[in-house]
Amino acid sequence: MNKQPTEKDIGKSDIAIKLLDAISEILEIKNDQVLASALGVKQSSIYQWRNNKSAPTKNSLKKIVSHMMCGWVDPVYEIHPISPVMVGKSWSIHQHKQKRDEFRKTLDSRHGVYIFYDSSGSVSYIGKSKKNLFIEIEQQLNHKLLHTTYIGTGSQPVATQLVQGEITHYMSVYTTLVPEAVHNLEAIFLRSIPNDNNNRNLARFRFGTVEDWKV
Repeated sequence: MNKQPTEKDIGKSDIAIKLLDAISEILEIKNDQVLASALGVKQSSIYQWRNNKSAPTKNSLKKIVSHMMCGWVDPVYEIHPISPVMVGKSWSIHQHKQKRDEFRKTLDSRHGVYIFYDSSGSVSYIGKSKKNLFIEIEQQLNHKLLHTTYIGTGSQPVATQLVQGEITHYMSVYTTLVPEAVHNLEAIFLRSIPNDNNNRNLARFRFGTVEDWKV
């Protein structure tokens, strides 16, 4: 004989349902199968919670929080070779259209942090996007470097203002679970190498509520 859920159990299930719905909305998840994978629990558990057949235990909630915290950053590319090229009046992430389309498919509408490297593997720029990494990366390839480069032409070197696309050979991209985490992830990278990139300033860490982060 199945044990009937108590009013206390039903109350816990109601809270769990609100939590599941909030997480689904934040992560833009449309079904419980994907949600179960994101939370590290069985889909059957979510079904039982939604239908008041059982309430999540403290250990279940701890598992969900731990699983989400472990997966808050996804290393999409790490020191991945790219081949920027000038197309018309702007720079494209890759000289081959097929490769560019692959980057677009992977990074379009995703949020996170990206890192540019020069031919020696040294970091040249660290940037972020809360809306569309692909668009942000291609726009940044068109930005001028902070320092002037001297290029030899005959007997006298000439001061030249290069743009990011001319020196970038590799790229790393790290997406975040939620857009609000992007700022602090960028701050971690910037503060790790404060004197070895073309960034104009160091990002400040943001603490407090999600509403505070959006300011």
